[in-house]
Amino acid sequence: MKTNRGGEFRSFIIHEDDFYKPDDQIPNATLPSGDQVADWDVVEALDIESLKKALAYVQQHGVLPPFYQSKEDLNQQTDAGVDESTILRLRNHVVERLHSIIGERKLTLPLLEGFLLYAAPNDESHPLHGIDSLIQVPFFLPVTYSLLKKRRESRKGYVTIGPSGSPHESDTHIENPTPEQRGEAIEGKHVEHFWVDPPGYVDDITWPRYVRDHAWLLAPEAPSGTTEAELVKLVGEGKYIKPDTKLLVAVGMGEGNMTEILEWATEEILKAIEQFGH
Repeated sequence: MKTNRGGEFRSFIIHEDDFYKPDDQIPNATLPSGDQVADWDVVEALDIESLKKALAYVQQHGVLPPFYQSKEDLNQQTDAGVDESTILRLRNHVVERLHSIIGERKLTLPLLEGFLLYAAPNDESHPLHGIDSLIQVPFFLPVTYSLLKKRRESRKGYVTIGPSGSPHESDTHIENPTPEQRGEAIEGKHVEHFWVDPPGYVDDITWPRYVRDHAWLLAPEAPSGTTEAELVKLVGEGKYIKPDTKLLVAVGMGEGNMTEILEWATEEILKAIEQFGH
């Protein structure tokens, strides 16, 4: 993107989902039925060291590392709920603001997105400790139970990255996925390895893990040793978020519409660019 003064602004996205471990190294969880299922919603499923390495490279060079290869464009693309006129209006607004901030300079803005990016501030042993220091504008987009369940269960599935030793280090997580399953998820693109949530996955895995890993925000008064099941009861719908943290919590506290969130995030990023750019 060019500013009116000849400056240059570019951005790119790093997807945390691209840093899952090989499929055969995803930890298992035991369901209430006693069955075992892959648990994709824990930090142990992620290759945190590779993520840190990629972020360090970006911080040093301002570009994506050569070893980073994203699979996210193979996943089902959904309507974000923001109309084209809003996007155009915000784009023009950004160009105008950048015109006054960076002038003829160049600016690169890497965006890191993921389901689990922050550790509790006092938990120095957490695998994510240290990553938060690399995030200069720390957004947190909370989600309520009802919205998470609706969104997750509307997804047809996810492209996965690989068992150890395969050409793409990926493996399928469903037996003989049908063309309909693959086609609906990736709109006809060729995919060899795919995961579909089994029935009850949101209630048994996704929501409890979200609550546990963000308990320091969702249930900060819970005493040490509170079980995951107890935390889920305490949190309820998940509408409370601890105030006065370093995180920038999205408008709507998990219930805002995407236009409001996009407008809010745009302003926060521009304010940060002004702060760091002068």
